[in-house]
Amino acid sequence: MSTFWEGTYRKDQGTFIGVRVQAFNVKGASELSPWNVKGPRVEKVPFQMNRPTATKSMTEAAIILEWEEQRNPLDGGSAIVSYGLQYKRSGEGEKWSDVVGFKEDYLETSYIHTDLPANEELHYRIRAKNRWGWGQFSTPDLVIETPKAPEVVEYVESTVIDKTGDVKITWEAPGSNGSEIQGYKLEV
Repeated sequence: MSTFWEGTYRKDQGTFIGVRVQAFNVKGASELSPWNVKGPRVEKVPFQMNRPTATKSMTEAAIILEWEEQRNPLDGGSAIVSYGLQYKRSGEGEKWSDVVGFKEDYLETSYIHTDLPANEELHYRIRAKNRWGWGQFSTPDLVIETPKAPEVVEYVESTVIDKTGDVKITWEAPGSNGSEIQGYKLEV
């Protein structure tokens, strides 16, 4: 099939592969056969995908990634057999790490990337594979910051409750920085 991707026999994806045959020997050549009426159409590797989208999980250090299913004609004319997702940390050059879809095929159109370090800028890219190979990775990369520690509690107040003598401590909740605040530690 790759013969039809470039060069002399280049054909557009989906083009019917029409063939005629002529036999020959030392005495000469026969007439050309009629064109075939049944046969395959040109298939190629999948087109480049759009970058995934992401949502930060508020309850855990996780990012929910989603992408569009590659359908015809974006699948190259052949069914997708895997989506390959990779990530890297900012500042790591071209050192990409496989997340899913490379060691084992992965056909879902979402993935929850868990156990992420806090306060990191991560880059994600994705590509699709059909029976002819991998398409190009999405560009530009999706860049997302992982959740950070909460902001500093700026305002704290302690007051005495006259009737009981108890001390009441109040504060304004700080910004969560992308991860749900699970509790507070008080020092007295």
